[in-house]
Amino acid sequence: MNKTEQWAKVQEILSQHKASKKLTEALTELLKPKTGGHTNEFPPKLDKDGNIIELYCQWHKQYEPVSEFRKSPKSKSGYHYECNTALKDWHAYGKSIKAKEAETQTILTKLLDGEIEQTEAKELSEQIKQDIEKLKEARKNKINFEDFSL
Repeated sequence: MNKTEQWAKVQEILSQHKASKKLTEALTELLKPKTGGHTNEFPPKLDKDGNIIELYCQWHKQYEPVSEFRKSPKSKSGYHYECNTALKDWHAYGKSIKAKEAETQTILTKLLDGEIEQTEAKELSEQIKQDIEKLKEARKNKINFEDFSL
């Protein structure tokens, strides 16, 4: 039984037992099969000879020329699921998140060296944690890195 069939069975059971809306929503969030990615929801566009000419970019949510994608042996199409621009954004977010995490270490060093007070260190630490969460959320929501600001 694949995930889609399993999810259909779960929905049927929930319906039969008149499950509450809250329970149904929670289970939907947890168990519903994901769309996109390596599914056939957005198959590659082929030319008359069967060669891939366009792929669906999961980041930009649109078809783009195959030349915009890196090869990947892990996918069915042989290419990444995001175009090169999207991968660049993903990595830019990763670098920014690591830089913010490194800032936390500098706060600890300044605190131990007596350069800042504990209350100031706590405020700075909380701000950095918020910034990291904003970065992670923006990356998750696939916001272009250049359009993002803290």
